[in-house]
Amino acid sequence: AAAAAGTKATPVAPALAQTPAPATTPVAPAPATAGPPVAPAPSPAPVTATTTAAPTTSQTPAPTLAPTPAPTPAPTPIPTTPPPPRPVPPTFRPTFPPTTVPTTVPTTLPPTTIAWPTTTTGFSLVPTVLPTRPIATTTSGFAATTTASTSCPPHPMRCNLNCYTPTAATPVALAGSTGTGINVGVPDLTAAECKAACLKNKECQATVRYSGKNGTGRAMCFGKKDIHTSAAEGGCQTQPPYITEMVCGMPWGKCTLLGDPHITSFDRKMLGSYPTSTPDLYMVPVNMYDDGEYRLVQAPELNIHGRFGYTTVYTSAASTLGVAATGSLMGGHTLAVAYVGPDPQTPAYKGWKVTWDGKQILAAYPSKYSSPDGMLKASFAAMEPTDYSVRARSTIGTQPGKLPSYVFNLGPDGRVQIYVLPGSELCNVVITMVKLPNGQDGYCGNFNCVWNDDSHESLKQRGLAAPVLASKSLFPPLLNSPPGWDTPTGATRQQIMASCPPTVLSSSSCHGTEAEREACEFDACMAAYQGHAPQKFD
Repeated sequence: AAAAAGTKATPVAPALAQTPAPATTPVAPAPATAGPPVAPAPSPAPVTATTTAAPTTSQTPAPTLAPTPAPTPAPTPIPTTPPPPRPVPPTFRPTFPPTTVPTTVPTTLPPTTIAWPTTTTGFSLVPTVLPTRPIATTTSGFAATTTASTSCPPHPMRCNLNCYTPTAATPVALAGSTGTGINVGVPDLTAAECKAACLKNKECQATVRYSGKNGTGRAMCFGKKDIHTSAAEGGCQTQPPYITEMVCGMPWGKCTLLGDPHITSFDRKMLGSYPTSTPDLYMVPVNMYDDGEYRLVQAPELNIHGRFGYTTVYTSAASTLGVAATGSLMGGHTLAVAYVGPDPQTPAYKGWKVTWDGKQILAAYPSKYSSPDGMLKASFAAMEPTDYSVRARSTIGTQPGKLPSYVFNLGPDGRVQIYVLPGSELCNVVITMVKLPNGQDGYCGNFNCVWNDDSHESLKQRGLAAPVLASKSLFPPLLNSPPGWDTPTGATRQQIMASCPPTVLSSSSCHGTEAEREACEFDACMAAYQGHAPQKFD
C-alpha cells in the first residue's frame, strides 16, 4: 500500500451535518507559495521597556578640588518621568547589560559564541525567567490552523537544523534586512546580534544562521516564524553547520503511528534532502510489537495514550487500536477513539467509537462536534489522509480518493491536532502539535531536535517504555476493544523472522539504521507468513 507523495495539501473540513452541537472546524489557509503559507494574525502591540532613573548616589568630595567639603546630600528623589531620551536597550535584549537575564541567550555561553557540535544534531535547554511577548502563530499549511498569542518559551531551544526553506518556516524581515522572499536577512551579524534583532520584531519567533566555525563570527541572519521540524513533511533539514534558534516561539512537529505500528517521533530524521529525495518512512522508528496502553505524549498539561493490540490479521504483532488524550491544555476533559468491533465490518469505520468525557460523540457519518467550552472541535468525514501526513495512507489507505477519517483539534487555540484514519480493525494516527513549553516525552519523543535519543532503549532509561497501569487508562468502558485484543496467537515474532524465506528478505529492499531495517524486514516477513501482500510504507 503505497503512500501518496508530492505537494502537501491543506486539509479543509467538508461541510457536514451537525451533531450534536454546531461548530466550525478550523480551516487551514490555502497555500500561496511552494511551501505552507501562513495566515496573517493581528500584530500585537510591541513590548517596550520603560526605564526609571536610578537615585543619585552620594559622592565624597575630593578635598583637593573643593575649598569647602560638600555636605552629604540627601538622596535625590526618583523622578516621576523618564530622563531625557537616550538609547536604552529593551530589558529583554540579550546582548546588552541592563539588569534582566536575556530571554534566549544561554547564560553560560559568551554572547558571540554558540558552543555547538557541527557534525551531529543537538539542542540546548536553558531554564530562565522570561517576559511575555505576544506572538502570532499559525500552523501554516499543517492541517490544524489557528492564530494564538504565546510567550517566549521558558526553555529556549537551539537546533542543528536548517529551517531556511519556505516549507520549513515563513520569513520575517528584521530591521536592516536586505533581499526579498526567503532570501530576506540581515548581513554580518553575530549570533547575539541576530537574536536581539529577532526579539525586537514582534513577528519573529526564530533565527536561522550559518554557524561557521563553532558558531563564532558574523554571518547572515534570517528571521523566521511558524517553524516546522518534521523533515518528511518538507520541514527543517539536518544540515550542519546551520543552526535554528527558537527565540520567542516553539516549533510545530508531527508524530505518526502507522501499520503495526511504526512510531516516528517529532524529531524524526529524513534520509536525503527535501525535495530532491523521497521521504523515507523508516526514519528511526520505535517499533511496537506488544499489546497495552502506552504514553505517546507525556507533559504537565497534556497526556496522549495509544492502545496497541492484536487483530484477526495480525495475531502476534500489535497494531494501533485507539488513541486518547487528556490534560489541563484541553480543560481537563478526556477524548478517546478506539476500535470496539465486532470483527471486521464494511465499511470499516463502523467498528469505531469516539467519546468525550465518557459520552459518545460523532456517532453518525458524517458529523461534527464542538464542546460548549471550545476545548474540542471534531469532525468525522471524508478526508484526504495525505493532507495530514505524506505517509498517512500506509497499510490501510490503499484505495484512491478521500477516506472516512476523524480529526480532533484540542484546546482553545487548537494547537494540538489528532488525525485518525480508521481501518477494519486498526488505525493510522497523526499527531500535529506545537512543542509544549514545559517539556514533553513519550513514544512520540521528547521533541528536542535530537533524532537518535527516542529509541526504545532510551525510553526505558527515562522510565517511559512500560505500558500504563489499568487504573491509569484514558479509555472508558464504552471503548473496550474486542476480546482477544491483548492475547497474541500464532507464531511469535521470533518464529516469523526465523522462518522468513531468504527471497522475501532479499526482495524487501530494506535499508537504513538497524531499527529501520528491522521494521521493514518484519513487515515483509509477517506478510509472507500471513499469506497476503506485504505492507508498503513508501
